Amino acid sequence: MFTKFQVLNLSTTSDADLESHRIISLIEKLFKYSREKELFDILGEELERCRRWILGKDMGVPPLGADYWEAILYYATNVLNPAYHSEEDLLSLFKETLFISKEDIMKTIARQIEKRGEVRGMQQGIEKNRLAIAKNMLKKGYAIKSIQEITELSKETIEKLKKE
Repeated sequence: MFTKFQVLNLSTTSDADLESHRIISLIEKLFKYSREKELFDILGEELERCRRWILGKDMGVPPLGADYWEAILYYATNVLNPAYHSEEDLLSLFKETLFISKEDIMKTIARQIEKRGEVRGMQQGIEKNRLAIAKNMLKKGYAIKSIQEITELSKETIEKLKKE
C-alpha cells in the first residue's frame, strides 16, 4: 500500500552519487549547495551536464521541457545571493547554456516576481486587518492582553494604536 522512500542527507552524499541519479541530480545539487557561495558555478556546470535531458537530446529520456527549467530558475532566483550574482547573470546563464530565448526567461522571472508581490500584498492586507480589529477592540474597551491574544499583535503595537 505504501511505497518506501529513502531519505538522503545531501550534505554527506558525494557529488558522484548524486550524479548517478541522472535527471534529479541537478535539483539535488542545488539543494545541497544552496547556502554555498559557489552555487552559481555549480548551477552552470549542472545545466551544462543535464542539457541533453532538459532539451530532449537523450533518446532514452523524453524532453523535460519548460516546466523543469522553470522550476530550476524559480528555485535559483530565491537562493542565489544577489551580492555575488544578479538576476541578469542568471538570465545569461540559462540563455547561453540551454539556448532558451531571453523573452521566455524574462517571462518566467516576471511571473516569479509577480507571485512574490502577491504574497507580500496578502501579508500587508492581513496586517491591516489585524490593526483595524485592534482599533475597534480598543474603542470598545477591551483589555490590551485580550487584544494581543486575538490579533497576535505586540503589546507595543497595541499601545501605539491606543495613543493615536
